[in-house]
Amino acid sequence: MNYITGVVNDIGIEKETNQDSVLLKTGNYKNYNIAFSVVCDGMGGLSDGELASAHVVTKLSDWFDNKLIDFLDDEVRWDEIRKNLESIIVELNRQLFSYGKRNHLNLGTTITGILIINNHYMVINVGDSRTYLVNKGIRQITEDQSLVAREVKMGKMTWEEAEYDKRRNVLLQCIGATQNVEIEVYEGETGSEDGFLLCSDGFRHEISAREIFEGLELDKCETDGDIEEKLKYLVEVNKQRKESDNITAVVIKPGK
Repeated sequence: MNYITGVVNDIGIEKETNQDSVLLKTGNYKNYNIAFSVVCDGMGGLSDGELASAHVVTKLSDWFDNKLIDFLDDEVRWDEIRKNLESIIVELNRQLFSYGKRNHLNLGTTITGILIINNHYMVINVGDSRTYLVNKGIRQITEDQSLVAREVKMGKMTWEEAEYDKRRNVLLQCIGATQNVEIEVYEGETGSEDGFLLCSDGFRHEISAREIFEGLELDKCETDGDIEEKLKYLVEVNKQRKESDNITAVVIKPGK
């Protein structure tokens, strides 16, 4: 089995720099079909956010190329993969926090990442970039580590109110902004019709989950080009609705 994939990474209509960074890799090893993707949304003045997000993506790309196979024996050692990825993110947080402190910078990045091996997936998340499961519907796997998400969870506002709240970009967690980082990990089994969408917040502020689902039409996508065409269409919808942020999304689905 191979994967059908697509990526969009757009600077948007207002920003002078693109602080989103994205990684997508697929491969085969022994009897394992593997897909790995990361979306990072950097924050900080000028190029600082770009530096933070790119640094995380580079380190995780190296991990995929050089370290992942250490955990692939007769069985996938998922517990060790989880611990290893968490330790890497803790170290990346330390590096970026120290860099910012030394240089009097306030910088950081979100991360949402997924590792799929055969019929199992692991999602790792810090911040408010999101991973969705897409099949006959669309379901958000990750929980936003943001102020408005916490307010919704506490019953102080609805999601509809949160989308228009002026504090919607206030994060409770991100990599590099504080000395400690809280990492969320989600795992599950995948079916033959299950696709995954990873995106920065710029991809989903101006369009609803239902619009994303209907725009993707994943059940009709048979090639990488099909998926990229759908993603580009959704980017244009965001731009028409005056989305001001960088816009990044990745889709992964099983091939036939």
